[in-house]
Amino acid sequence: MNVISYRDIAMMFLASLLIVAASHAAAQPAGEQRLVEEFDALAAYEFGMSRAPLQRISAAVRAAAAGAPDSIYTTRDFEALLTEMLETDITIEARRFICRLLGEIGGADAAEALARQLADDAAFHAALTALEQNPGSEAAVALAGALETVPGEKRPALLAAMGRQGNPASTPTLTAALADETSEIRAAAAQALADLSHPDACDALLRAISNAAGDEPALLADAFLQCADLLYERDDNQTAQVLEQLRHPDFPPHIRIAAIDVLMRCRPEQAQTLLLDALQDACPVLAHEALMLARATPGDAVIAALAELLEAAPPERKPALIAILSDFGDPQALPVALIMASHDQPEVRRAALSAVGTLGDAGQAEFLLERATTGPSDEQRTAREALARLADPEVDARLVSVAESRSAESLRLRAIAGLVERGANDAAPALLVLSMRAAPAIREEAIRALRTLAPPEMMPDLLGLITPRGLEPIREVLPQTLAQTAARIPDPDMRAASVIDALNAATNNEARMLLLETLGLIGGAQAFEAIRNYPETADTDVRRAMVSALARFQSPEALDELRDIVLAEEDDGVRSRAYSGYVAALRNAAHIALRDVTPHVHTAREQARNAAEQREFLAAATQLPSLTTLSIITEMADDDETAAEALRAMLRVCAALTGAYPNEVRQHLESVIAQEDTPEPLTAEARAALAFIEQFDGHIMSWAIAGPYYKPNVSAEALFSHEFPPEADADAGNWRLLPTLTDASPPYALELDRVLGGDDRVAFLRTTIHADAAGEAVLELGTNDGCRVWWNGTLIHALNVGRALTPGEDKLPVQLEAGANDLMVAVFQHGAAWRATARLVTRDGQPIPGLQYSPALPEL
Repeated sequence: MNVISYRDIAMMFLASLLIVAASHAAAQPAGEQRLVEEFDALAAYEFGMSRAPLQRISAAVRAAAAGAPDSIYTTRDFEALLTEMLETDITIEARRFICRLLGEIGGADAAEALARQLADDAAFHAALTALEQNPGSEAAVALAGALETVPGEKRPALLAAMGRQGNPASTPTLTAALADETSEIRAAAAQALADLSHPDACDALLRAISNAAGDEPALLADAFLQCADLLYERDDNQTAQVLEQLRHPDFPPHIRIAAIDVLMRCRPEQAQTLLLDALQDACPVLAHEALMLARATPGDAVIAALAELLEAAPPERKPALIAILSDFGDPQALPVALIMASHDQPEVRRAALSAVGTLGDAGQAEFLLERATTGPSDEQRTAREALARLADPEVDARLVSVAESRSAESLRLRAIAGLVERGANDAAPALLVLSMRAAPAIREEAIRALRTLAPPEMMPDLLGLITPRGLEPIREVLPQTLAQTAARIPDPDMRAASVIDALNAATNNEARMLLLETLGLIGGAQAFEAIRNYPETADTDVRRAMVSALARFQSPEALDELRDIVLAEEDDGVRSRAYSGYVAALRNAAHIALRDVTPHVHTAREQARNAAEQREFLAAATQLPSLTTLSIITEMADDDETAAEALRAMLRVCAALTGAYPNEVRQHLESVIAQEDTPEPLTAEARAALAFIEQFDGHIMSWAIAGPYYKPNVSAEALFSHEFPPEADADAGNWRLLPTLTDASPPYALELDRVLGGDDRVAFLRTTIHADAAGEAVLELGTNDGCRVWWNGTLIHALNVGRALTPGEDKLPVQLEAGANDLMVAVFQHGAAWRATARLVTRDGQPIPGLQYSPALPEL
């Protein structure tokens, strides 16, 4: 190779263009010098070095290719320079990079230089790819010439590149290679001719396979089949003869089925015969592949033939044949499906039952209903699904008729359930009658069905079922039905109104208890106020019902109400129920602001009167990780009665706080490990939590979280234009600690989808950064999906996109102030994963010493 310095080449090239640069802005010569420096870096580039110079060269070349107005060079200029550089003393990585660029812009002048690189094993594949991307005849000639010089093991790759390059001028060379003594070369040449997809290339394949003998047709078959449609148009007789030869059992199944596929397209009058022969072939692989062809070949004759074939087919093929007939959707296949539904093989019966659901009508409703209540459970399930799929609207009337009949109770119950599965809203009036006057099991099932099917207008009728004499069979299911029917009332403010009216008018305690339970299920401010303001009563059962209803509300007001009952109630039974409800509401208070929850944590601990209530408290405390709960649980670990449960609860809370308060958690975990009497599994758990703290890689893990915020029927993309409480006032919102998930991947990922769940919403994250001194920093942020970022109260970044999480994707310069700095990030959820990562580094990506983080929790 010529050892002339690449720099001499580059300088001569660039100097020759200075006259062009001079016609541009005065700053251009400086850019000229920078480009020389980029080529300096390219010439010496080794794997692992910065790719920035290479990226800038690529950008300049592509700008020239795109005709950018500020580009002073053309692609031909760059082609000349890069081609010359290939002949100089540059690194192998540089040569590979240049080959890739020449693959994008190279023309006739580059072909010869690239061909010379094929002699170098290290550059072979890069040069070959570049020539393949060059459509010119010069590249085709270069590839053909190289075929004579490269070692034999590289010739298949050259032949494949000639095919992919797509130049018909390569046809003679590739045709000649069909006579090579090496089968690998012959196969590669055949595939390359097929890839050319040119008539002359396909003709060469036809001649070769027509004259082939022995194993040679199988070697050429795949390539020939790729051209078969084109060849049939040019020479149908000879092509058909070869196709007939290739469907012979001597050939592999994939070749045979491909030949049959082409013949069916080219000779549609023979399609049915060809298909049925294949379906009955002794080779199971071919018969299975023929099923795929059958799916794409509908028609009365094919359906009739498949139905006839079904009866004679072996059992293992029957389900697939039935499935195809079902896919066609032609009712003429229904009789055979009904026959097969009684086959002695379970797989065949299930396939047939499923097909009846697609092909049948109301006439098969009773048949499927019967099969849905008898026989093996998997067949019952298939029959139920088939019954739900029957498209005939008359099916609903048939099911109602069965439900109202004197048939076996199992059939009547299944008919009612079938109405629900079919979404038969018109059946609601008949179900209401059954819920009033029928056997107890039928009444209960009818009420359960009305949960889904009852219209809001039916609320007065459903409330009318609350009578002392007739309530017993439906007592357990009626509240859910009332609540779900109320939920379908369009106006949220009216959903509880009729139930409240019924409660105020109720004259017996059983009705009062049921209606209080219903209001708890309905939820909302109206229901809550009705329960909390319900007149005092001496009946302990009613008071228990009130407590249970209040425990369903997740709000600070509900917690306050339950606390007051716990503190004031004199009846031990009611008070115990109230405490359980209070703790249950506390356990479910994960979306309530920590400032509102913490006082209740203290109260709940103080009011735990016995070991059972202490265990209830511990179960709730583990769902509310904070320094407060950690401190209380630690104290409880010293009590012999609750020590074991408290220790397990402490480890759970510590794990959740590893990100927010690593120093405090470390002390507790080390204390657990140091205790000699700690069981080994708990010691191992503590060590694992300690090790997890070391995996955060400098990322910010100490966060408060507020939200989720969303609006009905508003996408996350549209939510971006809305303002939410933390944006108007950073201290507003339901701020609480973001728990750390010890199985997150990577460990520093904030997996909001697992913490909050849901789609089309936004959550806010907030942390306080304590810096020893002022200075510059870079916030490396990654979010899935869009985000907004505030630094010390100022919006510095906004991105409304759907994207995967890439840690550090957004690099945002920020100014650290000495002391406390406030960072708030809104992360939008478009669907699927919802995650974020963040860390602060120096301008050159290094850790910043002395930074401390704490969750930004207002008024805590």
